[in-house]
Amino acid sequence: MSTGKQLTAGFRLQDTVEMPEFQATGTWWQHEATGCEVFHLHCDDPENMFAFGFPTVPADSTGVAHILEHTVLCGSRRYPLKDPFLRMLQSSVNTFLNAFTFPDKTVYPAASTVEKDLFNLMSVYGDAVFFPLLDPAMFRQEGHRLVYDLDGALGISGVVYNEMLGAFSSQESVEMRLCLNGLFPDTAYGHESGGDPDSIPHLNYQEFVEFHRTHYHPRNARVFLYGNIPAERYLEFLQEEFLQHFESGSAPNPIGSQPRWSEPRRIVQRVPGQGDPEATASVTLNWLLFPAVDAERVMAFEVLSEILLGTPGSPLQKRLLESGLGEDLSSPSGYESEIFETTFSVGLRGTSARRVEEIEAFVLHSIAEIIQQGFDPDLVEGTLRRFEFRTRELGSGGNVGLHLMRRAYQGWMHGATPWETLEFSRVFAALRQRIAQEPGYLGTLLQEYLLDNPHRLTVAVVPDPAREQEDADRRRQYLAELEAGHGPDDRERILREEEDLRRFQEQPDPPEAVAALPRLELDDVPREIRVIPQEVLQLRDGVSCCTTAIDSRGIVYLNIALEVGDLDGEAELLLPFLSATMTGLGVPGIPYDQMSHRIGLVFGGFRSDIEVTDHAETQQPHAILWLRTKFLAQYADEALDLIDQVLCRADFSDTARLREMLVEQRNDYRSSIIHNGSGFAGLRADAGLSQIELKEERLKGITQYLYLDALLQQPIEAVRAGLERLHDTVVRRCRTELQLTCDPGLVGDLTSRIPRQLGGLWAREYSTLPDIVLARDFREPALPAVGRPEALVTSTTVNFIAMALPGSLVFQPEFAAQTLISHLLSTSYLWERCRMQGGAYGASASLNGLSGIFRFVTYRDPQTTASLQAFLEAFSGLETDGLDPELIETAVIALVGKELRPLSPGAQGLIAYRRRKFGITDELRQENRDRLLGLTPGQVTEQLQSLGEALQQAVVSMVSSQDALQQLPADTQDPAAQLLRLAAENQIRIISG
Repeated sequence: MSTGKQLTAGFRLQDTVEMPEFQATGTWWQHEATGCEVFHLHCDDPENMFAFGFPTVPADSTGVAHILEHTVLCGSRRYPLKDPFLRMLQSSVNTFLNAFTFPDKTVYPAASTVEKDLFNLMSVYGDAVFFPLLDPAMFRQEGHRLVYDLDGALGISGVVYNEMLGAFSSQESVEMRLCLNGLFPDTAYGHESGGDPDSIPHLNYQEFVEFHRTHYHPRNARVFLYGNIPAERYLEFLQEEFLQHFESGSAPNPIGSQPRWSEPRRIVQRVPGQGDPEATASVTLNWLLFPAVDAERVMAFEVLSEILLGTPGSPLQKRLLESGLGEDLSSPSGYESEIFETTFSVGLRGTSARRVEEIEAFVLHSIAEIIQQGFDPDLVEGTLRRFEFRTRELGSGGNVGLHLMRRAYQGWMHGATPWETLEFSRVFAALRQRIAQEPGYLGTLLQEYLLDNPHRLTVAVVPDPAREQEDADRRRQYLAELEAGHGPDDRERILREEEDLRRFQEQPDPPEAVAALPRLELDDVPREIRVIPQEVLQLRDGVSCCTTAIDSRGIVYLNIALEVGDLDGEAELLLPFLSATMTGLGVPGIPYDQMSHRIGLVFGGFRSDIEVTDHAETQQPHAILWLRTKFLAQYADEALDLIDQVLCRADFSDTARLREMLVEQRNDYRSSIIHNGSGFAGLRADAGLSQIELKEERLKGITQYLYLDALLQQPIEAVRAGLERLHDTVVRRCRTELQLTCDPGLVGDLTSRIPRQLGGLWAREYSTLPDIVLARDFREPALPAVGRPEALVTSTTVNFIAMALPGSLVFQPEFAAQTLISHLLSTSYLWERCRMQGGAYGASASLNGLSGIFRFVTYRDPQTTASLQAFLEAFSGLETDGLDPELIETAVIALVGKELRPLSPGAQGLIAYRRRKFGITDELRQENRDRLLGLTPGQVTEQLQSLGEALQQAVVSMVSSQDALQQLPADTQDPAAQLLRLAAENQIRIISG
């Protein structure tokens, strides 16, 4: 490290630090006139990135920082458009573009492999954060506003308001917030930085503007830079574009340390939910630890958390799952270090709040027992190796800068240097040495920070079917009282403001403002596709291995693909659970926890999942059960032996373990319904049009969730027997391919070892498929269909709407134009109709070229009929808005940019395999690139009309609440309302959590 006096573009160099683990040099600068700080990590990575970061410590739960994050991107001094962010989404080749509100900071990152594009993005983002317009109309659109619905009832809308309504609909999300807020009641972390729906309406415009004035001055900015562009280019740009217009400012008060408690505390909170309160509650113990700037202790607790909870054989996780006190780990379980003072949490979900004391006592006793017994050396060593593996792999993939930015901000935002929480090698080496020299060191940390620490909060979250109605009634009462205090002038004002906002939203941006926005030209993007090298080798008995030989830094990526597309009935439904068991069981003589330790010693990644798709041209369905592994080349022998054991010697006899895994699988589905409502609704809609999408829905959608629930009602011994039969059939019938990515010099050795060491894959062949019947009473929910929409009804205060219709296949000439249409709809028409005007947090369109399905979805959407109407009018609306050549060109640039993103070696190999497997040749990809680059307005218009005709075959599904369905208009002839009334008649009730 060195300190100098160098002055560049008004910035004084503070320090220089070498960071060999990232092959980078870090320079830390401070702008003399304003105090703005910049940290630049210079390396050879062509994916450059920047981030504007600001400490935004909340004083209440009105969500001002969150609303500001949305609104600064809605027009600025240089770019006075309604949504410059959206315009950049339409035309940039960025590899990342977003903004985040954390509990104590707000960050605006972007990345690109094209230097011109990166500085275009920096110009827009910098102008947005330093010189936003903060139009009152945008505050009402993004934050909150009063509205009257069609029936004349007063309500509240706003993008952030609706987003947080959705967040507070999830038991898991509420629990996470209670744990953080409750552990820090006397600091800013005691507030909800994203905004509590009950508090958001109390934020006024003046407070909103003042928050920007005090928190977004350059004095408070922390600008993170990464990549191969020299620091001087950035510094000159920052000075010339932004900082020369400011003088020195004062920093807001830093976040304070939470005063420590002398006694532990408890919170019991009822939340909306349909589950049995005695069986679906969550109980979590939370501890406040030490400042996040203490890099060595942070690293130690990251390792400790992984040891205790990170694998099936982890001692604390194993004890909890075998205790019978709950079903699986609660969602907050783990270590949190991205706030000023770190926390550790552990608990159980699928329990009863009546067991709080029992769970507390069991957790504390288990920790004491673990300290007394010490840690398994293999478990500790395996955990340390995984940390080293992740660091080695980090430098070989995309969005490296984004990961390093988050690590740097952990300390930098709280008074440390930018690299104190960024360094890994030195801190990790010291920790490894200390663990070796002091065998009891990790236990000492547990004793000090958990057992002897009275600053402990136990949070019990109890689902209550009545709570959803109580919350709705409370909000209605608030609005009724508000309206009771209004006079005729207030009603007129609200109606006038809503009409003014509508006109503002519908008014086109001034042409001169659009022209001022920086953009790329077609010549800035490549016309040739990027080709990934691949060679197909025949190993033995017709089993092929697709190899990608590229520099992988000594890491071997070996993926085993087991074809399961011919399975049907209950055998098919059982596949996802079989996939879960493949990485969570033992083998004869080695129980699952010891097997987990062995896997941890050897592998940097070891997981299984299922992929379903069609072949591009033949439309032959494929379903693949994957075992995906990655390991260092020096562990190849051990890795191949373990893979063979896991695949061919799996021991299903531990029925208690099987039941634990089945419960966890079901609960993961249950907790994801609200978070991924658009995905579940989209799968259902797609399944109404396509046999392959029906298979996907059965394996990954609501049908799978309901099947897992039914499977839990069956004797576990019967489930065991069915799994064993299915496993033997899938693994031993020689329908296997392998995919290998590694350094070129390793290919020959590995491909000669694989047939010898994975001999079980060639053992024998089954000629018949298993006839598995376990859940005899299970009835699959009827699919939605054309003219038969459906509603998935659960506890939610927002909606998730999906519509699917026939679209182009990837090998058809129409594919390029329809792909462009999906991009235009997502970044213009749907954004304006569903998000800006309707208040939905998200809305998009997509085209699946393998199944030929065009899909619309909304996310955390307060609307029902209006959003579906926007879907139905989307193609005609886009045509009416006009398709000039410039609009098409910007969309083409953005679509080409999606293929410019850097890929890790492992991702490259897997993508190359998939393309070969599913018939997406490089010739086809180049044809589609050429068609895309040559698109004309006439061709796009023709496909808009074709898709408009396909609306006659549209299928609709939605995730919603009973309350929302009851409020659907009953007497209108509106097509969207008619469809949703039909959906209300075809209900599937589901329990979410």
